[in-house]
Amino acid sequence: KVRRMAPLPAFLLVTCPLSLSGLRDGGAARKSSSFFETLEGRLRREGCSKGCLNKLRAEEPGMVWNSIGFRYDGSGMSEERVEALTSLRGADLLKSREEPTAAIVLVFALSAALGVLSAQPAWFLLPLVLLVPGLFDNDEDRRRRRRHETAHLVAGHAVGLSAKAFEVRAGAPRVEFDAPLERRRRDAVETLAVVAVAGAVAEAAAFGDARGAKADFEGLQAALDGAVPPYASPADQQDATRRAVVRAFDLLGLPSSSSNSSSSRTARLPPSVLDAAEAAIAEGRDLPGVIAAIERANALERE
Repeated sequence: KVRRMAPLPAFLLVTCPLSLSGLRDGGAARKSSSFFETLEGRLRREGCSKGCLNKLRAEEPGMVWNSIGFRYDGSGMSEERVEALTSLRGADLLKSREEPTAAIVLVFALSAALGVLSAQPAWFLLPLVLLVPGLFDNDEDRRRRRRHETAHLVAGHAVGLSAKAFEVRAGAPRVEFDAPLERRRRDAVETLAVVAVAGAVAEAAAFGDARGAKADFEGLQAALDGAVPPYASPADQQDATRRAVVRAFDLLGLPSSSSNSSSSRTARLPPSVLDAAEAAIAEGRDLPGVIAAIERANALERE
């Protein structure tokens, strides 16, 4: 006789699949955690080129690398709208570091006049006393440059631009991407624009203005001029620049005092990603160390 088995209790039918699912999820989490723990060592061995990073992302799709992109949508963007969404004004993104020039001329003129009128040569030393300390980087200058360049690096990493050159001197980095300003499709230009303005956006958000972005905006203008198909007008290019400011602000997860929430507008990284990258640079870490810091910070936020 064939004996029929009694049906399994209902709680087993429900809990067994859930338990197996939990085991699978736990295994995936441990695998992901192991990936990011060993990432820095792999970057040192295999390099930080685009090909190597693409290979790593194929193993771990949750990486920040090449996870965000932007397209040309032709939408208008006024300065008032940018300020409402980011609390940043266009004028604050292009402040010059050369503003003290008039003061320098005044100090030299004053010291010369006092030296001649008083016949005291000591007055000619006045410019050395007042100006020489300012000729060297102060702590705020270094922190500004570090924030600025870190934002370029994080934004470039997120959109899939590999660093061609990277170095850290006196706690301030310099990054150059492998992205020649050749003629590009407008979608690619829209993405490059975000990377170009990211430094100024992050610096202005942290310090109230940006003082080292002139070259960035010149490079952006060259990219806009070479877009294929071309932008319809200078006004269309200005809209592209303003869109890039808002997109960079969102991508970097920067906080805004505006009541307009930016979380629904475009992809965002956790704010801890930019902070972790900046901390790694302040410690003097090299490119593999900084990239690993970016990826670990993002992975921790996703857990």
